[in-house]
Amino acid sequence: MKGQIDFWFSLGSTYTYLSVMRCSEICSRNDVSTRWRPFQLKTILDELGGLPFKEGSPKTAYMWHDLARKSSKLGLKPILPAPYPNPQAHLANRMARIGLDFGWGEDFIQAYYRKWFETKHGGMEEPDLIGCLEVVGQDANSIMEMAKSPETVARLDAETDEARALGIFGVPTFVVGKELFWGNDRLEDAIDYCKMR
Repeated sequence: MKGQIDFWFSLGSTYTYLSVMRCSEICSRNDVSTRWRPFQLKTILDELGGLPFKEGSPKTAYMWHDLARKSSKLGLKPILPAPYPNPQAHLANRMARIGLDFGWGEDFIQAYYRKWFETKHGGMEEPDLIGCLEVVGQDANSIMEMAKSPETVARLDAETDEARALGIFGVPTFVVGKELFWGNDRLEDAIDYCKMR
């Protein structure tokens, strides 16, 4: 491998959907490894003044239109607008961290985004998360218990502290060393930078 990209994301993020569905494949094709890094973006956003997309705003309308346009380009078929904000993002991020530690995290994260963006239903509540765990063959009760444990909460808090220290303010963000590339459309720039180092 020619280098590593840290892929920082939160499962409450809309644009992360695009990156989750393509990051591993495009990095592998370019001989670059990725380390998936979930964290609690909402904590940082609260410090910066709140959610980036307010209901009914022109910015939010643009975001959904832009996601549809970019999804079409990637061959994805989301049903938009999806429910937003996501009420269980903190819990989902903890589940993702557990899954990444045990080798099923990427599959869980993709199942999560398929459920959130590619099916017609309400918001991503606990039963939806349980369904995503079951899709990837996990015992939902034990993972739910682990995700709510003080140890897992502390682990995600530590990841959030590291993201803050790096200067991350939004997701998806790709980090090569200390160099930040914010946004799904910066993935290729991060790969090029990684290969040049």
